[in-house]
Amino acid sequence: MIQITKQWLSFIFEMKDMDEAIYVLGVEITQNRSKKLLGLSQEAYINEFLERFRMHYSKKKNLLS
Repeated sequence: MIQITKQWLSFIFEMKDMDEAIYVLGVEITQNRSKKLLGLSQEAYINEFLERFRMHYSKKKNLLS
């Protein structure tokens, strides 16, 4: 199924298969196959945003704790 989808997409769009993705549109993709977990992070985008507006020295708040 994945190969058919890749073939269809490459027919429609100019693309390259470059193995597993680590970043897609500024979103970091992490995975743990043994635990069947997939994680998405926008930390790099947020840090770039903070630097652009000179806020990168601001106090960080951990929302996950």
